Amino acid sequence: TYQGQVEFIGVSMAPRDNVNLVKGFVNSAEHFYTWRFVQDDSYEVAQRYQVQAVPSSYFIGADGIIRAVHIGAMNGAQIEAYLQQIK
Repeated sequence: TYQGQVEFIGVSMAPRDNVNLVKGFVNSAEHFYTWRFVQDDSYEVAQRYQVQAVPSSYFIGADGIIRAVHIGAMNGAQIEAYLQQIK
């Protein structure tokens, strides 16, 4: 639906998250994700975005401004509602 309009990036926080375990999870047939994942070894991203809990989702507009933050798991309808906010 949003191909070419939205970019999803997953961030794993190390050393808490083992790099090989994360890669295995992301690439497994059960949890196959098509978006990019990066490893935040130094917690720099977590600190910059003031991550308070995992999972946390940040919806950022094309202007670079954070439009919404969701802490916890989400379903498709919730993701859709947030994406509508950043159009």
